[in-house]
Amino acid sequence: QAADEAGAPTWTLDTLTATTRAGGIDVHRSQVRRILRAEGVRRRRTPSWTTSKDPDFAPKERRSSGSVPTRRRAPR
Repeated sequence: QAADEAGAPTWTLDTLTATTRAGGIDVHRSQVRRILRAEGVRRRRTPSWTTSKDPDFAPKERRSSGSVPTRRRAPR
């Protein structure tokens, strides 16, 4: 069980910065990032897959086939 269920479900640079400022320490987002990098903390993305025991759960569909062209950005 989470200690603070009203808090953020994951820690981001923004939530770390806001929590630190709420604790009375004036710090910028870039400073938090530098501190974490200096300590060897690596960012991890939340997995986009999930499973559920809920019978109404609808899993993500497979990606579209290779025959569907991807949208390319216009050259600058």
